[in-house]
Amino acid sequence: MILTTGSYTNASGQHFKAPTIQYSKLVGIDVYFTEDGEATLTLEPSFEYGILVSEGEIESEGNICKQDQLFRFHDSDVANNKSIKLVAKKGTRVMFIGGEH
Repeated sequence: MILTTGSYTNASGQHFKAPTIQYSKLVGIDVYFTEDGEATLTLEPSFEYGILVSEGEIESEGNICKQDQLFRFHDSDVANNKSIKLVAKKGTRVMFIGGEH
């Protein structure tokens, strides 16, 4: 995972800040699956999110999102409003984006 913009705190409590300038509260993470598996991304309360699949496909929250599709959601739309789990095959790449609404 590469944090491209904003700040992000992972499930372990580690905090990261991108070296880019932001004028509002937001996050952008490039997620690349180097092997079949899952990634759990933490959610910020009151943010709106989107996951753009640029390669492959993901499964999340009972939805399949294919290449070039955008999965849009709010933290309250997911079963656990603190994180979202993405399941994908090796080679899948997504852009996880979010910000205050």
